[in-house]
Amino acid sequence: MDYLPIAVLAVFVLLGGIIAVIADELGRRIGKRRLSLHRRIRPKYTAKILTFLWGVFITLFTMVLIAIASSDMRTLLLHGRKAIDDLKTEQRKLVDDNSSLHGENDSLRADNVNLTNLLSEEQKKLRQAEEKRNSAQSQATTAEARASAANKRAMEITAKLARLQTNYDKAKRQLTEEKKLLDTAAEAVSKGKAELAKLQKEKTYLYDEYKNLTSQNNDLTIAADKLRSELARTDQQIKDKNQSIQDLNAQMEQLTRDIGDKQAALDNARADLEEVQRQQRIAETAAGNGALAARFSQVLILAGEEVARVPIPAGTSKDEAREKIETALLLARDYAKSRGAKPWNGMNYAGMLVDPLQGTPVETQKDIIASRLAGLPDDEVLIAYAAMNAFAGESVAVTFSFRPNPIVYQPNQVLAEIRVDGRQDGGQILKSLDTLGSRLRERALRDKMIPIQRPDSSIGSVSSEDILRLLSEIQRSGGSVRVQAKARRLTRAADPLILDFEVK
Repeated sequence: MDYLPIAVLAVFVLLGGIIAVIADELGRRIGKRRLSLHRRIRPKYTAKILTFLWGVFITLFTMVLIAIASSDMRTLLLHGRKAIDDLKTEQRKLVDDNSSLHGENDSLRADNVNLTNLLSEEQKKLRQAEEKRNSAQSQATTAEARASAANKRAMEITAKLARLQTNYDKAKRQLTEEKKLLDTAAEAVSKGKAELAKLQKEKTYLYDEYKNLTSQNNDLTIAADKLRSELARTDQQIKDKNQSIQDLNAQMEQLTRDIGDKQAALDNARADLEEVQRQQRIAETAAGNGALAARFSQVLILAGEEVARVPIPAGTSKDEAREKIETALLLARDYAKSRGAKPWNGMNYAGMLVDPLQGTPVETQKDIIASRLAGLPDDEVLIAYAAMNAFAGESVAVTFSFRPNPIVYQPNQVLAEIRVDGRQDGGQILKSLDTLGSRLRERALRDKMIPIQRPDSSIGSVSSEDILRLLSEIQRSGGSVRVQAKARRLTRAADPLILDFEVK
């Protein structure tokens, strides 16, 4: 009976059980971590995909180990039953050839016996001829002739016997070689049987181990149930004691956030005051010199309003910083032109002025700013803003400042979350989404995002298509859902905040 298929089947059945245990544990751990291969793939589908891939990997790995450990199994895996059938066919062919050679050997032996008998008869006749020669001289010539013929016949028979002996020796050598091949095949079969017995023994051992582990698992389950009961009672006591502590911590965190927001507002107000004072000094100096006259036309851009911003990577050289300044001026000109500014007083829509306090030329001011930006160890952002009010028909006087530009948010980082009832009407849902926007703005300012220094002080924007898509998805849910706002990409303090929304 061929036990090899049974052994292979047993190995793969056992492997299926091991894969099931590992896949269950792997799926449980991946599910707890709530990993996601893509923002559109839910964690439970990610767990299923990873569990499937692990099962495939373990099966392939086990088949490779079996192929490496046993040449016969490798042959079976690569060629299947064809290799065994070929081996059996070759064995049957060798047995048939052996039978044929035995038959030919018997035939040669019979011929040898016949020739030996014939030679004996001829020799007997020769002796009779010699006796007749002694008895009758007259018949000597005839006897000698007959003896010569008999000797010739004997020589022919001897030569034929030699040829037959040669053929016999050759057939015997072939038979020996065929026997060696047959012994090699028998050895391979014996080796396969030994491997099969080894696998059967390993199967028995693994089955015993499985029974032991099952018994231990039952004992551990009983002990775990007792521990869970005790832990449940302990957790309830801890929850009761920690509830008051959590309430106090929440109040403390709220007070800390309020203090942080007030401190941030105070810092911004102080910076705005210093900028207004600086602009006031510039305006007073220009007014004292008679450079400005009273203007009553429309104000296009207010003093301190941002007109451009350019990121400055860490370690930027002076020449590269100078190019960044020129880029910021080009962006400022485009913005000023879009707001209705005109070329005026030698300035093309927007540009820098000679410092009225110290008389520093524009190019010298650019060199000073480039020197300050060159070689900084951290990323910065260069912000261009209007030095004074720009009226209709005028250009925009530009000045610069720079601020740190660190990484604030990572891709897919949750920034804010609210719960929305999808059964409400569209107006109520939009009001809830406005609450989410307020939380996002508070979070961004608290995390030191740099808003655009314009009347709206925006940090980012959401298209109406995204709002409508989000509203439709919430209404389709038909119940209470959580809406999360996540950062779409790596975001620095001066970058526009681009968001993705997810409904759970």
